Amino acid sequence: MEKLTQQEEDVMQVIWNTGQGFVKDFLEEMPEPKPPYTTLASTIKNLEKKGFVSDYFKNSYKELVEFFAKDEKISADELKEIINLIEKRKK
Repeated sequence: MEKLTQQEEDVMQVIWNTGQGFVKDFLEEMPEPKPPYTTLASTIKNLEKKGFVSDYFKNSYKELVEFFAKDEKISADELKEIINLIEKRKK
């Protein structure tokens, strides 16, 4: 296995202490200064690729979209575009 960066190690500590959860749960437990949500999500994805976290993102894309929708960082039109991309891929 690859060695963890300091950032990855910090995230793993939070994951171990928190147990199962979503990115927002881990973000709440991160010490100040907290990383941006997307940075934390990317770090967790890297941990998954390195084999430290397995299948983490299997069911969390919905939460990611909800996060952006709640903070109004994604519009209804952008969501429609995402849905269209998904539907095209299924065909």
